[in-house]
Amino acid sequence: MSRISRIGNSVGVTLSRELLAVANLRPGDEVTLVPVQDGIFISAASSPQGAMLAAALEDMNARPGLFRKLAE
Repeated sequence: MSRISRIGNSVGVTLSRELLAVANLRPGDEVTLVPVQDGIFISAASSPQGAMLAAALEDMNARPGLFRKLAE
């Protein structure tokens, strides 16, 4: 089971060993977090998907009006 915990002024997510293994993640790995309709998608930042998501988020944050118009 995963859990959200308070860590000082921040919060962290505790992930099971099994989930980390399936996701090919290790403690200390950098991850990309993407808000989705019902939660958060987590990807290793070093993966091709993580790099693509980070670039897409950066672009969407730089031009929010354009992406809102495209979504219409």
